Amino acid sequence: SSLRSAVELYYYQHNNKYPAIAVPATKPADVTTLDEAFIAQLTRYTDASGNISNSGNSTYPYGPYVKGVFPANPYNNLNDATIDNTETDITVKASGGSTVWKFYSRTGVLMADDGGHDTL
Repeated sequence: SSLRSAVELYYYQHNNKYPAIAVPATKPADVTTLDEAFIAQLTRYTDASGNISNSGNSTYPYGPYVKGVFPANPYNNLNDATIDNTETDITVKASGGSTVWKFYSRTGVLMADDGGHDTL
């Protein structure tokens, strides 16, 4: 529930956009995918457009929303994420079998994917 709260706070502070809609233009070198952007936007500092910085200042006043290590999926203790930035149907919650956090960046649906079941 605390991860969902972090995602919702990000949404309200970033002009009603969830993290990982797209890989931001300004980011650290280790952020190249949507999956990495999602975790970085929640664990590092951001500006209102979602650009990422390793340090906070007047340009990057938001975050980090999750301090320290990104939380582990309770089913398997993995702390990775898989992002779907195309789905717009809020009722879709398909298990991808990936056994990581699954996040739908257009709808804000977040689930701990256990590889076989849909869990909210």
